Amino acid sequence: MSHEVMHQILHKHLRDLQDREGLKKLRLDLDVDAKEWLIRIGISREYGARPLARVIQRYLLNPLSRCLLEETIQEGDTVVIRLTDKKDGLVIKPSHRSPLGKEDPVPGLRHLKSRH
Repeated sequence: MSHEVMHQILHKHLRDLQDREGLKKLRLDLDVDAKEWLIRIGISREYGARPLARVIQRYLLNPLSRCLLEETIQEGDTVVIRLTDKKDGLVIKPSHRSPLGKEDPVPGLRHLKSRH
């Protein structure tokens, strides 16, 4: 499977995630490293892209749902999703834009590490 096809599959899954009730009004800000990490652990030569749905659920949907329930993030928020410094998981944190356009971090940082 080509790298371009892998990105297309990931983006389809991310659009599906964004279309879920409760997440529609969030803006998900995934950088390239986070996307590459999701592809690396969610797509394999043996199983193709089948594991990607579970990876998205485990590392994005479940933590985002928890953050919404705990009111760490709210409708209209931008959620910043980055690869951890050790490159073994994702960091999910809400951010709000100040009137000057700078990001103000909000408590509720989540570190989600891979078991791979």
